Amino acid sequence: MLFARRWVHTESFLMREDERRFYEGLRAYLGEREGHQEAGWRRLMKLQDASGDRTGALQTYDALSDRLARELDAKPAPETSALAERIRTATASGGGASVSGTAEVAPG
Repeated sequence: MLFARRWVHTESFLMREDERRFYEGLRAYLGEREGHQEAGWRRLMKLQDASGDRTGALQTYDALSDRLARELDAKPAPETSALAERIRTATASGGGASVSGTAEVAPG
């Protein structure tokens, strides 16, 4: 029984690490390919939120925000900022449900 619990714990850890690396790769891809197109960044934020990685979703928002400020002297669109704020509020309140409402993320 102890072996089974350790195995499950290890597998869970590895899955989270793989997921984290996957999202980091997507964020890098967006930075290189999508640049300032916020729809892709919002989709990534929604995916991260739906998977329970709200910290990662907010890091994605920060990366976009920094990029826009640095390269265009601009801020994220209101829709993107509103999504980040909903995620931030849910994180602060300890809410368990995804702010995206579903694990299936529609474009945009």
